[in-house]
Amino acid sequence: MRTCGAGCCYVLEATGSYYLALAYFLVERGAPVTVRNPLVVRRFSQMHPGKGKSDRKDAQWLLRYGQQQPLPAWQPDDAVLVECRQSEQVSEQLIRQKTLKIQTESVIGNYTLRTLILDIRLAADSARNNDAPDLFKVI
Repeated sequence: MRTCGAGCCYVLEATGSYYLALAYFLVERGAPVTVRNPLVVRRFSQMHPGKGKSDRKDAQWLLRYGQQQPLPAWQPDDAVLVECRQSEQVSEQLIRQKTLKIQTESVIGNYTLRTLILDIRLAADSARNNDAPDLFKVI
C-alpha cells in the first residue's frame, strides 16, 4: 500500500478467512480489490510454461493474472452478514469443544470402569486362591 497506494488493483486469492482482513483494509482505504478462487489462478498459471511452486511465484502469478485478465471488483459483505458468520463460527467451535469434552469424559469414564472391574476381578481371584475358596464355588 505504501509503494502503490490506492491507485493499484489488488488481486487476492480466497483462501479461508485469511484474505478477508486484508481485503477489508484495502477497501476501507479506497483501493480496488478483486478476490479470485485459487483454482482459477492455478489453472491460469498451468497454461503458461514455468516450473516450481513457492509463495514468491504464486505472488508473481497473481500479478500476471491481474495484468492479463478482466477483474471484477470485490465488494465486502454487509456488516450484519459478517457478524452472523462470525457467530456461526463461534457456535461451531463451542460445539466441537463440547463434543471433545464429552468424548474425553467417556474415555476416562470407561477407563475408570474397566480399572474398577479389573480390580474386583483381581481381588476375587486373590480371594478364590487364598482366603475363601468355598465362597466362589457358586460363581
